[in-house]
Amino acid sequence: MAKKSDISAVTIQEHYIDFVLTNGNKPLSVYHFAKSLDISEAMFYEFFSSFEQIEAQFLVDMHRHTLELVEKSPDFKSYQAQEKLSTYYYTFLEIAKANRSFLKFIFNAKVIDLSKVSTLNEYKPHFIEFITPILTLPIDTKIQKINETQLKALHQGAWLQMLTLFGFWLQDTSTNFEKSDAFVEKSVKASFDLVYHSPLSSLVDLGKFIIKEGVNI
Repeated sequence: MAKKSDISAVTIQEHYIDFVLTNGNKPLSVYHFAKSLDISEAMFYEFFSSFEQIEAQFLVDMHRHTLELVEKSPDFKSYQAQEKLSTYYYTFLEIAKANRSFLKFIFNAKVIDLSKVSTLNEYKPHFIEFITPILTLPIDTKIQKINETQLKALHQGAWLQMLTLFGFWLQDTSTNFEKSDAFVEKSVKASFDLVYHSPLSSLVDLGKFIIKEGVNI
């Protein structure tokens, strides 16, 4: 039996990822999985309540790693809101690329509408916490200061944008996911134009991309 000092949430998560990618399915039970890790079932529950929580925590960890990377850039703090959001999306998807097999395993059997996937519920408040100061950054616009109701609507809009981009990336088969990068650029530009500026040209550009690629929104 493995010593408790040798077991951590990271150890369990890594072993779970290796298990599902090697076997192509989840363990039969927590007992079965714990036995493969040489720990007791009770020890597993000290770190996670279920396999689904391991998967949910993985998305939170991706978010935290994304922030660690973007905040290492000395220029990130001086970026405009649109640049900050784009940088976050590009970095998140780059991390996702390194873990694509596991992410495809998590979401492959799920419905296309990621807003209904509970695995993302733990990630959402972390994303909202990150996005809030970005959405309230001073922007060169004639629009008055955003009120609480408008901010909540922007939160939901940003979350739906994130889900749409992530869902597109999961289905993307282009070389090096170039179409996902293009979608990020067009989507972020169009969303900021829609809220803060004249939206026509960027919305038309985004619309053409959506029609061409058959994006589900």
